[in-house]
Amino acid sequence: MTGLTPFSIEKSDNFSRSFKKLAKVHGNNFVELIAEVLQNLLEDQYPINSRQEPLPSKINLPDEWTFHKLELKVGKGAS
Repeated sequence: MTGLTPFSIEKSDNFSRSFKKLAKVHGNNFVELIAEVLQNLLEDQYPINSRQEPLPSKINLPDEWTFHKLELKVGKGAS
């Protein structure tokens, strides 16, 4: 999208550990879980299960934008 502020995501060790744990717990359902979360974000960019966070240092966004952290609370459920 032209005109938008570029955003970069860098993989950290903490992210790798968390990702591996989630993938292990959810197995084959993990990809479906991520696809569902992304679909929901397309419909509502600021869902109820997100909260506004302060921006990381050195990042500037337009005044009308906010930075939200999405909280995923997923239970394993019955097999």
